[in-house]
Amino acid sequence: MLFQYHGGTNLGRTSGGPYITTTYDYIAPLDEFGNLAQSKYGHLKELHDVLHSMEKILTGGNVTNTDTENSVAHFRSLFMHWTGKEVVSSAMQMRPRMQPSHMKVQYNVPVWSVTILPDCTTEVYNTAKVNTQTKKSNDAESEPASLQWSWRPERIDEAEGVNLLPYELLDQKVVSDTSDYMWYMINVYIGKDDPIWSDDMTLRINGSGHVLHAYVNGQYLGSEWATYGIFNYVFEKKVKLNPGRNLISLLSATVGLQNYGPHFDTIQSGIAGPVEIIGKKGDESIIKDLSAHKWSYKVAVNCLLKIWMVLVLKIY
Repeated sequence: MLFQYHGGTNLGRTSGGPYITTTYDYIAPLDEFGNLAQSKYGHLKELHDVLHSMEKILTGGNVTNTDTENSVAHFRSLFMHWTGKEVVSSAMQMRPRMQPSHMKVQYNVPVWSVTILPDCTTEVYNTAKVNTQTKKSNDAESEPASLQWSWRPERIDEAEGVNLLPYELLDQKVVSDTSDYMWYMINVYIGKDDPIWSDDMTLRINGSGHVLHAYVNGQYLGSEWATYGIFNYVFEKKVKLNPGRNLISLLSATVGLQNYGPHFDTIQSGIAGPVEIIGKKGDESIIKDLSAHKWSYKVAVNCLLKIWMVLVLKIY
């Protein structure tokens, strides 16, 4: 039985990661592109040809097993009903530098290998002997070529996106493998008489996604990248807010969701919170926690233009 005959790649957000895309080949006879993976493909092809040529014998005989002295080798033989004699035999060597014998015939069987002898004498296949070509080098790898980039928008149907208005921060896994990106958006009203208002305000975000980009009133504020294997980080930047309504837009990106290891399903993604605005007045700091306020969510980066258009309409 083969574990895997055709290789492939885990696509989508469950790529085996984070930060990696799993090439799920396991040295399969056919790689993920459908190319022959030599020498395994040729070696198995020879085996399949031998087995196919002995199909009737293999499916119509009685099996007997014989162990040689000191368990040097193990013989598995088939006897045909209508001939009453042994017509196919296989031998597996267990110890090196010894020649097992069976029915007064001595065999040269490489250690930890299986030999198939259709007439109990002639070896037609041995798992330790590879007669096919090895892997060819890829000529394209040695040829210099300039990289050419192409771009396409990630179009998400409205029905597939997330358009919720909960009073909480959601785990990014709610996008259900729709996109690597999710917007966290909140409108915050701060008047000049608000206790938090000052000339020294900071936006602090506790994130758990792989990448975070922060925008305030349509202006880029900054980014934060998680460290490999560390899923929680703090983004903190000074921010200038307007008296009145302010739109805070946080773009969270993942690079493959964890899909293995202990408790992988409990690892948070996106913005875990809290999300806070900190106003400093002298040696006093006042914190406004936005985590339990009303948040809106959108999936994919092409929502950015829509967000800016709405923002411009609200301001002007």
